[in-house]
Amino acid sequence: RDRVLPVGLWLRGTMKPPGAHPRAGPLLVAALVASALANKEAPLGSVAPHGSSIRASRGRQGNEKERGGSLAAQPAEVAESSAQGSAGLPVAGVFVINLDEHSFAYRGFLAHTSRALGVPSSTIVRSPGVMADDATLDKPWAQSLIPGMTYARRGHRGALGLGLAHLSAWQHVATAPGCQGDAAQGRYALVFEDDERVDDDFAQQLRGIVDFAVNAERPPDFVNLNVLRPTGSPVGKVGRAHLLKVGRHEELGKRPNIWGSVYLVRCSSAGKLLDEVRNIRYDGVPWDGVYPLMDVVIQDVFSRRQHNLTEWVVSPSQAISHHSEGKSSRRQIDAQDHANNKFLR
Repeated sequence: RDRVLPVGLWLRGTMKPPGAHPRAGPLLVAALVASALANKEAPLGSVAPHGSSIRASRGRQGNEKERGGSLAAQPAEVAESSAQGSAGLPVAGVFVINLDEHSFAYRGFLAHTSRALGVPSSTIVRSPGVMADDATLDKPWAQSLIPGMTYARRGHRGALGLGLAHLSAWQHVATAPGCQGDAAQGRYALVFEDDERVDDDFAQQLRGIVDFAVNAERPPDFVNLNVLRPTGSPVGKVGRAHLLKVGRHEELGKRPNIWGSVYLVRCSSAGKLLDEVRNIRYDGVPWDGVYPLMDVVIQDVFSRRQHNLTEWVVSPSQAISHHSEGKSSRRQIDAQDHANNKFLR
């Protein structure tokens, strides 16, 4: 305050230091503005749900929000550091799924993950979560991702939003700058949910897993890095991570290989996976976006093996990162809908 007040009086002409140059006031203002801009925090990369690139600040407040869980598209591009992949990591990009309403979770994720990975937070691209209200579910982009979505299931906004958010993230992978070109098709993108917390040596483990995958005789299309009840045939071992190839399994008891909180998607496979999910059927009916949940659908895509796509999973659970089932946006939203009887529409 003792510096700002005299500067203000000086500029108004009511106070002027002895011997000051006539143009010193404007020059000082320019210097102060330049200093403020130099110290301003750089914006973080983010992408809109249907593919257009935008930039967002940490708070993402004010008029940036758009109904339906997306951020309003802006003409600016994603942060330059994330455009060509993530420096220091063996991946084409790092994405985190996060609802607009959960900025606190986003900030916590960035602080922890950027430190653990040893990369600037600007290299992590935010893939907006989806708040599945009626306005969103009527939009063509949502209908195109889950063609079997019906009004009968719309009381389960949490489950629908979860599915749409992951499918949107796969679209972002398919169109990411780091995934473009023939040479990039064998690369992988890393996708997180914002409640996943990686171990301190996650980056080292990741490098080993990616190196093992790209050099495999048949590189996997999808590597789930943290699953519940990991099941499959052994492929190899990298540090603490035992790699298992998912095959056909009998649906007896609890399903294996569920969770979808952190995984690798091969650049050339993202579009194929989207098509498989669009076309998957249950009891002869297209998937409705609710039953089963998205992580189960992912496993069904690979365990049914009606294509040449392959999946690896890491064993044991929580080997290189940690996921909390107790913190679930999907469950909270669905519970609210049930309490309000919205599922009876």
